Amino acid sequence: MQNIQIRGYEKASDFNFIIHSWLKSYQDTPVCRDIPGPVYFAGQGSHIEEILRNPETIGMIICAKDDPDQIMAYAIFDNKVPVVHYVYVKNVFRKRGLGRMLFDIMRNHHKDKRLHCTHFSARLKKKPYLVFNPYALGGSNHDHNTTT
Repeated sequence: MQNIQIRGYEKASDFNFIIHSWLKSYQDTPVCRDIPGPVYFAGQGSHIEEILRNPETIGMIICAKDDPDQIMAYAIFDNKVPVVHYVYVKNVFRKRGLGRMLFDIMRNHHKDKRLHCTHFSARLKKKPYLVFNPYALGGSNHDHNTTT
């Protein structure tokens, strides 16, 4: 895909977009669908903020080259251990390889180790290098076996 750039998340607007889109998209998954809204938003919102404020968290954003505020996709992952917290691609940009591009960056960062995903998605079953591991939520702040 041309006319895109990959950058880190830095600005308050990035932070707000990530929290909002993560909350809304993850709420529609089978894991969270039946949790009452106020309970889900309070619990998951504070959980996402904790992940984003962790100094070992990396946020990679794919955006328009000529408009860095137009976020197309992002990945949130741990710097030290192969833990992926969340990957999001806006509906209008799906099926264009953006998610694959983000996973390639994360796999390269972690030397092609299996990536442990802390949030469930049906897509995990389709990728042999991904494993669902909700116990890796602490990332590099906790001692989890995520080296396989």
